[in-house]
Amino acid sequence: MFVYIEVEFEDGTRKFYYENEREFEHFESNFSSKRFTSYHEFFTTEELGIEKRGSLELKYYVRRSSDSYEIVSLTDKKQELSDLLILS
Repeated sequence: MFVYIEVEFEDGTRKFYYENEREFEHFESNFSSKRFTSYHEFFTTEELGIEKRGSLELKYYVRRSSDSYEIVSLTDKKQELSDLLILS
């Protein structure tokens, strides 16, 4: 199982934190090979795109940029977020 923490900031941007690079790569390759049949908020925005292949129009959700992801210790990130909740 691939584990990550999603943080939505006040401006609406989302950041995803994960610690297992191997599982990330597996999840990403599996998602990419099925991009027209699957949706997962970890990899895509809600913006709809269309790829034209000859007379076919294939709809897909636009990919998040690479700066949406960060490799961190999830234990440390949980503590950091917990500390922020205590301060607010």
